[in-house]
Amino acid sequence: MLEARFRGIQEPERKALEQKPTGNMLAYEIYLRGLAHAHRPSSREEDFLNAIRLFEQAVQLDPDFALAYARLSTVHSELVFWGFDPSEQRIAQAKAAADRALQLQPDLPEAHRALGTYYYDCFFDYDRALKELSIAAKGLPNDPEILEMIAYIWRRQGLVDDAIVNLQRAADLDPRNAWLKMQLGFCYECTKRYAEADRYLDESIALDPDQSYVYFFKAQNHFLWDGDLAKARAAVAAAPKQGDPLVAVAGWQVKMALGKYQEALDRASALPDGISGGRSVVVRDLMIGMAHHQLGHDEQARAAFESARTDLETLIVENPTLAEAYTVLGLTYALLGHMEEAIRTGRQGVDLVKDDAVRLAPCQVDLIKTLIVADEHESALDLIEQVLAQQWTTLSPHLLSLDHAYDPLRDNPRFQRLVATVE
Repeated sequence: MLEARFRGIQEPERKALEQKPTGNMLAYEIYLRGLAHAHRPSSREEDFLNAIRLFEQAVQLDPDFALAYARLSTVHSELVFWGFDPSEQRIAQAKAAADRALQLQPDLPEAHRALGTYYYDCFFDYDRALKELSIAAKGLPNDPEILEMIAYIWRRQGLVDDAIVNLQRAADLDPRNAWLKMQLGFCYECTKRYAEADRYLDESIALDPDQSYVYFFKAQNHFLWDGDLAKARAAVAAAPKQGDPLVAVAGWQVKMALGKYQEALDRASALPDGISGGRSVVVRDLMIGMAHHQLGHDEQARAAFESARTDLETLIVENPTLAEAYTVLGLTYALLGHMEEAIRTGRQGVDLVKDDAVRLAPCQVDLIKTLIVADEHESALDLIEQVLAQQWTTLSPHLLSLDHAYDPLRDNPRFQRLVATVE
């Protein structure tokens, strides 16, 4: 399997691979086990923590194991990026491990790759990240991970077509990497190339069916592409981990769209208390409140919204730059009737990610729903038209026709024109 990953590698990379990264074979074996956890395509906290534990064991066995320090840095950075632990301590650990790798081997490409990942994951500092990744690429000119990281930066900068080219190159170099196939599917989905998205998402599932994100994206692709709720429901049902927060969200969305509100309530109630999903900000009580609202359970809905508000306000105190928490909190305020505060908070969240195309689109959708609840329908329609016209978008006419959050706009001629292609 490792040999398959290295097909097509050029001579400078081959020489680097032939050099033993450590003379301690036990340390190297533990390092490889850490890689297996770090490279799983579900981005689960437990996988990152297991990888950190193994990389730390490897460097304890060989304190000069620079490659293990580089990988240790990257996994610390991933915990920050995914929102599992954005603490100053975790950020410092990511930097310290990268610095140690560079101290041991100043020219180690993987150490510069780790430092580039640190600047991207922990600070979204694109310039410094690209500088380090460029240094790394000189030593590893066909490294799929470097191409992948650069692609992530480019798509956030709005250079989506260039990002897709890089991701395709990375996938060609690492053809059995399910995560890369999924990321290509995600790119095509959010750039309205739904058939291509479906193909890559299916390829990702074929390579590794035991993941979660891909089933969420497949269900979302059907919401956006053809509005086929049966296919969206089938994508959710195929997920092996039904308790995963994003799988649960997709299942809840299908039930809500079908008008099966009690089943949606049951689906949301099965989630862990509080907020899960890392950066995705899955708020259990907000989902519960929305289902109660549709069922006409006003008292239960309000109690759930109040609980969601408390959880989100706490999250923002802990992570004051998490834009997604602000926009979801804005919607929660609106559902509680605090309209001015709702719109102000939602716009604050959107402003935090105005230079990040990937995070901006879903935050804009939260703000649209907030404006609808606040009876600011013309402003909501203005923003809908803007988001639909963007190259990177998480809206489509089909989705607008399915999501009951847009019901208050259905009699508006502007809205009717937007969904006319599917009615």
